[in-house]
Amino acid sequence: MRIAPYNVEAYLGLGEVYTAMGDAGNEDMYEQATDYFDKGIKVSGSDKGSKGLKTKEWAAVTYSKGYARAKLYEKSKGIAGLELLWEAIKDFDASHHADEENYKAKRAKNKLEKKLGLHNYPRLLEECGPIVVAGLSLIVFLVTQFCFLFGWPTKIDDLNHYVVITFGSLIFLIAGIYLPQILKIKVAGIELEKSALEQMTPLGPLGIASEPVASKGTFSPISYSGDLRR
Repeated sequence: MRIAPYNVEAYLGLGEVYTAMGDAGNEDMYEQATDYFDKGIKVSGSDKGSKGLKTKEWAAVTYSKGYARAKLYEKSKGIAGLELLWEAIKDFDASHHADEENYKAKRAKNKLEKKLGLHNYPRLLEECGPIVVAGLSLIVFLVTQFCFLFGWPTKIDDLNHYVVITFGSLIFLIAGIYLPQILKIKVAGIELEKSALEQMTPLGPLGIASEPVASKGTFSPISYSGDLRR
């Protein structure tokens, strides 16, 4: 990319590499993967792009982008993470419309739509439960203090009642903040089929040439057997 900043296959290759790193356990890499897939698609549509994507190629890249977004959703916290799921559904839908033979995209879309439906109560509880419990507990705590100190909206004369309500509301407030850890909710992952970009070239699933082409003479590639992660 430093040598040829408009090399489409370099962007898509990086997207696949970061996806593989995410599958290997480094889930933050899925976000990098979606960025490079987006950049690859954008560059392919420009005049400077090294190549334009054919319909099936575009569908494969879009599927891979949706896959990365769906996997990124699994590690997300809060309701904002649902936006990733909606974006992934759009990617799978667009992929299937572009290539109707891509049944993986159709199956993936159906799985995510089911995830957003009535079967998503555990996820909803994990996201909304702490807010509801902590919010109600805070309201009870504040109202109790006003009642005891200022006699508004009603007067609490019994010190024992005041202590029980005050400490009870504080306990529930703390419990609400740490509710996900207390409940230890584990939401099942979304099992999606991973799609390699085999449509790019016949040389490999990532569409990356196996060896450079020398302009003159004969070129002997250097074999490498080390660990690329080092």
